[in-house]
Amino acid sequence: MPSPALPDPLRGVLFDMDGVLIDSGRIWYDVLQRVVRDLGGPEVAYADFAATFGQGATADMRQFFEGLSRQAVTARYYEVFPDYLDGLRLMPGAVELLDALQHRGLARAVVTNTPRDLAGLMLGRFDLLQRFDTVVGSDEAPEKPAPDMIHLALGRLGLLPGEVVYVGDSASDRGATHAAGVFMFGLGHPAEVTISRLDELLPRLPGRV
Repeated sequence: MPSPALPDPLRGVLFDMDGVLIDSGRIWYDVLQRVVRDLGGPEVAYADFAATFGQGATADMRQFFEGLSRQAVTARYYEVFPDYLDGLRLMPGAVELLDALQHRGLARAVVTNTPRDLAGLMLGRFDLLQRFDTVVGSDEAPEKPAPDMIHLALGRLGLLPGEVVYVGDSASDRGATHAAGVFMFGLGHPAEVTISRLDELLPRLPGRV
């Protein structure tokens, strides 16, 4: 499948959350370690976690929780996650970018492999939730790299794949956008266009700045 073209006109921007809008890698590792320990699993090396960060709960279950109940793991995540919210950090330029996109009249959505309720907690921590038209989490559709969550977000926004771009930072994001036919900006990750900071996105979008 050929790479999609940059939409013009552009009608919306979709975002991954972890590592794109919110710097959350370290706390997710700490939460993972605690849940693994609480459920009697083996310790996870940070390098092993970092190499697969963002892959989604299904892959995490295979890699880190083999032989354990997904229901038990999920329940424990929900129980302990609020203890770690203070460790979250907002990615530089996130608020300014979202406000600029809103000013341009562009739709905005989060498509994340984090469950919807936990994503809401994280986004709400920085008053980001109100800056999005919709948030799609991993408990609402098959996880990235499947394209289903992107299609769900597009359906809620009333937009087509060729009318939006996606900002992501992982192989799961790349797989999902490729399957959905959506142009991707990779934040420090290979994509149609790679950027190193969020403030590099706006000047690269079609239309007025």
